This record gives sequence, C-alpha cells and structure tokens, in this order.
Amino acid sequence: MNATQQQRIKSVLHTLTELVYSLKKDKASTPEELELLEGYEQSLLNLIDINLFDE
Repeated sequence: MNATQQQRIKSVLHTLTELVYSLKKDKASTPEELELLEGYEQSLLNLIDINLFDE
C-alpha cells in the first residue's frame, strides 16, 4: 500500500468517525442506539490508530 492509499484510507476513517459522532450527538434517542454508535466510533478510532498503515 502506498502513501496515497494510506492517506485516503485515513481520510475516509476520519470522515466516518465524524459522521458517527454527529449521529451520536444529534440522533441517538435510546441508550441502545447511543451504545451502538459509541462502539462504531471506538472501532473507527482504533482502526485509525492501528499501525496497519506503517510501511
């Protein structure tokens, strides 16, 4: 995977994380929905932090 591909993946993950945060803030109406969105958010943050992108 080259640097451009890595940057694109990180950008998509950041965008998805922002979307989940926005949904969590504005749309989560039940504790179950909030918990699910928090799980998605944490998973995305973990993917961003994982060293899969190191060459």
